[in-house]
Amino acid sequence: MGIVRLVTLILLFSFATAQADWYILIPKHLPKKKEMPKNVPVPKIAPKKKNMKPYKVEIHKLLSPDFTVRTATLNKISLSNLNGKKVVIAFVSNIYSPISESLIYQLKQVVRKEKDTEVIVIDVNDADFAVLKRFKKEMKLERIHLAADSYVYKQFKNKLDKLEVPSLVIIDRYGFIRYLAKGINSSSVNLVGKEVVSILNSLA
Repeated sequence: MGIVRLVTLILLFSFATAQADWYILIPKHLPKKKEMPKNVPVPKIAPKKKNMKPYKVEIHKLLSPDFTVRTATLNKISLSNLNGKKVVIAFVSNIYSPISESLIYQLKQVVRKEKDTEVIVIDVNDADFAVLKRFKKEMKLERIHLAADSYVYKQFKNKLDKLEVPSLVIIDRYGFIRYLAKGINSSSVNLVGKEVVSILNSLA
């Protein structure tokens, strides 16, 4: 009986080992590494044209929010009350910053040439009205409206993707947003006056 049992165990062990070999899938020889094909033509991607002008993103048929702002002179201005006029809105974070002062100076040149255009500068940080009034007097902004209203900025930001500050929005006489500059920096701010006048002249 002992010999029979031993033979039986040897047979079972051999069978189990043979069955286990089916699950070991390691090849005896590693596959050769394939070389990359040579002389394959690679398609060339045309470089994007660099556009130095900050307003060449035109948006068709995007209706402006019907915003209302209270200006430094405590007057209310609504888009619905400006029908028939072109509107330029500048969003700034601090009117006394160098970039904001340069931008507003450029907009002063715009209102001198464009009589049928309203220019509104909005401080998105809700600056005090006394500060706005003093700034308006110091900069002699007779035809530029100053306001502080973060809510209006949020209204436009919901319409315009990734609207940065400082930025400009140009609205035509029918209430449609036509052009915007998402972010104006020190290198492009000196182009603002000339470019805005050119854009306003192109609008019907």
